[in-house]
Amino acid sequence: SNTVWALATMGFKVHLFANLARTYDRREVVDKILYEGSPQEISNIVWGVAQFRSECPGLVNGIKGDAERIIKNGNSQAVSNIAYALADLGYFEKRVFDAVVGQAERIAKGGNEQSLNNILWSLAVAGRMKENERAVEVLWKEVNRMDVDRLGEKDWTELKLVSLFAGSEGMELEAGEVHQRKMDEAALHTISGSETFENNVTKVLERFDFTGFKREVSPFDQGEGGELLKIDIVFEKERVALELDGPSHFLKSIEEKGDGEEPRRDGPTMAKTRLMESLGWKVLRHGYMSDEKLKNMPEEKMREFWVKKLGELG
Repeated sequence: SNTVWALATMGFKVHLFANLARTYDRREVVDKILYEGSPQEISNIVWGVAQFRSECPGLVNGIKGDAERIIKNGNSQAVSNIAYALADLGYFEKRVFDAVVGQAERIAKGGNEQSLNNILWSLAVAGRMKENERAVEVLWKEVNRMDVDRLGEKDWTELKLVSLFAGSEGMELEAGEVHQRKMDEAALHTISGSETFENNVTKVLERFDFTGFKREVSPFDQGEGGELLKIDIVFEKERVALELDGPSHFLKSIEEKGDGEEPRRDGPTMAKTRLMESLGWKVLRHGYMSDEKLKNMPEEKMREFWVKKLGELG
């Protein structure tokens, strides 16, 4: 576990980590990790895998199978790191999150700001807030008691996202005046995306006579998300959202993918789709690898692709 944690902390290149990720996902290695590893060591491993943006289905299945023991015996940091990493990777395993929720009151009493934030964010991304409303309220109340000076911009951004996802699930989380102001301020900071990719797709759509679309539009009618969760390309009349997914939206595969098969998208990407659909948007996603293949196609084939994807829009 220290090896994975150290490599992730040092920022090693993903391709250098590929063989290590495959090793940690083998059944016999997973069994050894779960049998011999402490909750802290297990959390270090899964956190490291998440930092490297790698798929890890075997490791996740192993943690899921022994979730109650791992989470019950883990301290607040270990529990929050496991929850955060799995949500970030898009593994929304009910058994794991149920075990985390079962420890919510213990963590609320003894956890620090980072642990509470991580668990709230993970429940929001995993779409498990409404079903665990009591636990969410306990954690949220405790966060709102904490000194605002001990939270950074990333923390405030994530707390704002928690409140937005809660709203999409039919929950209303009330924050203190200062906490609310800090969250709202964090939401106004521009989030950088794949601008070159978006510019290229925009030019292609215009070339093929798709018009009337807008870029960087809030999915919320009142714009309450600020700069957060903005849709890349919108056909407002039809309420269609076209999301353009660059490399940061995908996990690194530990197995070869078939021709035309995309890698797994990460948790925040899945969560954004779920939120937009809850707000009445039809969501279309277009990945950068698909776009690279399109560039090598004849003009007519490229046009056919977009007509099929977008139909009569614009």
